[in-house]
Amino acid sequence: CGALSTLRQLLCDLIDIKAATAVISTSLQKTDLRIEKAQLRRQSDIWTLLAAAIKYTPEKSTKEEKSSNLPRDGWNNLDQEEVKLDTKESDKYIQENDLLVSAIERRAKLMDTIL
Repeated sequence: CGALSTLRQLLCDLIDIKAATAVISTSLQKTDLRIEKAQLRRQSDIWTLLAAAIKYTPEKSTKEEKSSNLPRDGWNNLDQEEVKLDTKESDKYIQENDLLVSAIERRAKLMDTIL
């Protein structure tokens, strides 16, 4: 009778672990989707800002300076020295995403060792 009671308790614990695994797996999938959506939003924002930066032409004090610095089609000349690329913000987002991915991988490995 004691062995059956112990076996019943063990089976109940296994059922609880299985349910917890399903919940954690679902949570990880949702987290992965959220990370992917955030990355796509950030990528879209970066491309929007980049497109705006390429189209932007700073105001000059005289018309002569404007006409000498701008190509005829009105777009900035990307070969000019004043065009600079700053990747600090995008590097920050990439690092943040890498940290999130590594945290999720550690949790998945931990779940594998538990199961």
